[in-house]
Amino acid sequence: MDLNLFVGNGLIAMYGKCGCLVEARRVFDEMLCRDVVSWNSMVAG
Repeated sequence: MDLNLFVGNGLIAMYGKCGCLVEARRVFDEMLCRDVVSWNSMVAG
């Protein structure tokens, strides 16, 4: 899945807030490009 950076970050944040960490990790792993927001969303999740 080729995720847009902003969409991927939004999905990670949403899954993290819902407590769905497995799904958040799956999106994170499938992102081709990760930035500081991506990493912060994973740590905060």
